Amino acid sequence: MIAKDMLYKTVRGIAARFGLNVTFDRPVRNPMKLLALKAAELDVRTVLDIGANTGQFAQDLRNAGYSGRIVSFEPLTRAHAILQRNARGHAGWLAAPRMALGETPGNAQINISHNLASSSLLAVNQRSIDAAPESDFSGVDNVEVWRLDDAMEPSWEKPLMLKLDTQGFEMHVLKGASRTLRDTTLLITELSLTPLYGNGATMMEVFNHLEQQGFRCISIIQGFADHQRNELLQVDGIFVRDHPAKAGI
Repeated sequence: MIAKDMLYKTVRGIAARFGLNVTFDRPVRNPMKLLALKAAELDVRTVLDIGANTGQFAQDLRNAGYSGRIVSFEPLTRAHAILQRNARGHAGWLAAPRMALGETPGNAQINISHNLASSSLLAVNQRSIDAAPESDFSGVDNVEVWRLDDAMEPSWEKPLMLKLDTQGFEMHVLKGASRTLRDTTLLITELSLTPLYGNGATMMEVFNHLEQQGFRCISIIQGFADHQRNELLQVDGIFVRDHPAKAGI
């Protein structure tokens, strides 16, 4: 390891003399490549892309090398229509029917943000708007809420990977997915360092819940930041479960 580090420093030093900056592509520093590699290692058969927006995550994961099934969930009418178009014709990529995922089935209004990606079933806080004005409220959309456990199809092979991008609604989704989590070996979720949505899940709430479910964190990735105040507001956490969960956990 010491010899390899010395080699890296030597190469960087030589390149610097010519005004070049050399970086080394290590998977641990590339979230999508890390997810693709861990998915292969843990034999992930189906990725549940929750909060898919128009399908950016699914496309990036495919480009990183993952070739298994992807099921994308998106609650917004406008984003879901684009998601369906993007998934059409791609083998193994399914856009699930439009729905929100949560703890209690029913109907709800989702708050639409100007940028769509910041839309949430929760009200956006001023802290988020100050850092990113495009996250502000611009309207509402009616949507049916399902528990993930109830939305699962028997044909979706396991083990699973879960991706959560639900703008503060993470704990609600996880509490509606207790059975699904038992079949999950890889998970990536947003973690909020500061409250961005009314009654939104905090980083430690989500982190502790996942640890109780048998997951361990292997990577933290920088996410949403307030560049005016030089503060990081959100990160993404990657979690793995090395062994299948036991019944009752």
